[in-house]
Amino acid sequence: MKVFLGMSGGVDSAVSAYLLQSQGHEVIGVYMKNWSKNLPGMKCPWAEDLADAKRVAVKLGIDFRVFDFEAEYKQKVVDYMLAEYQKGNTPNPDIMCNQEIKFKLFAETAFEQGAEAIATGHYAKTEYSEEYGRWILKKSKAGKKDQSYVLWNIPKELIEHVVFPLADFESKDEIFTCLVHLGYLGFDNEKKECFIPNYEIKREWIRSIEGIPQYENSSEIVKHSDALMKALWKGDEETVAEGVKTAHMDISSNLTYNKENEFRCAVRYAFCTADRYYTVVNELPAGKGFADIVFIPQDGTVPLIVVELKRDTRVDKAIDQIKSREYPESLRQYKDNMILVGLSYNTTTKEHFCRIERVNDKVSR
Repeated sequence: MKVFLGMSGGVDSAVSAYLLQSQGHEVIGVYMKNWSKNLPGMKCPWAEDLADAKRVAVKLGIDFRVFDFEAEYKQKVVDYMLAEYQKGNTPNPDIMCNQEIKFKLFAETAFEQGAEAIATGHYAKTEYSEEYGRWILKKSKAGKKDQSYVLWNIPKELIEHVVFPLADFESKDEIFTCLVHLGYLGFDNEKKECFIPNYEIKREWIRSIEGIPQYENSSEIVKHSDALMKALWKGDEETVAEGVKTAHMDISSNLTYNKENEFRCAVRYAFCTADRYYTVVNELPAGKGFADIVFIPQDGTVPLIVVELKRDTRVDKAIDQIKSREYPESLRQYKDNMILVGLSYNTTTKEHFCRIERVNDKVSR
């Protein structure tokens, strides 16, 4: 099904995009540009939000569009709010925005462009009611985070065409697990800190790493990740294997997620500051298959890195697979500066292994 998903740049819509894609839908991410003007003492963050939303779409490999609703938002929401204040009433612009913009106008525009359904990252649920003979809005499983109460006035005829991917999420722990899988970690170049761009998720991050000696705070995470990246550039297989093992053990002891993706999550976690140098892509179509993780340079100062992951298999086979499936050939624009990395671990002994092979000698760091 072709689903147009409203993406705000926040974590809930990012996870929603991942879930919809995992369910086999054709996902088109949409950023609704509703307001772009700065207010006295307050800068409008629309450009940053748009960049965050687009970054997620690129990572997931989904189509991305911008719907400019600024004129409609002013008319339907801002003017309404001001008029109600002038009447001595207390308006609720969020509810009006959901009704007129984020659902009604969004749906109309999306359906004109071929959508079969729309979706948002709200914590709400839809269900067909035999009693009413139509689809109805219901509370999600999110408890205090449920948002169905702010969606009560979206057009009733639209409800059956709306998907809420987070309807069955009960806690932020589950959202956080998906974020780790997505590699949704940011890095502040000025503060030299890792961050997760959402206050609630940041609190979950802090809680999840409490008691881990080597990761006492975000600055330690940055230091470990930076050191590991330098070790990889230098071809230090032992250090990389040990660093990934530590990350693997830490994540496994604090989060629960699909074991098939566990190792990939550990690698992304271990190299969480790679975004300073790279665009990191999971399952990149390349050659005769899909490369597990590819670190694509943002400029020419660092090498392209192709990573293949294995379990209970000799690590050399990971390198062999990279070559046999012709991943380097499909990325030949980087052939003068490329590193092939094989990572494997023994599920019984928990030992981790690394093999690093340079395609040439032009690795500069």
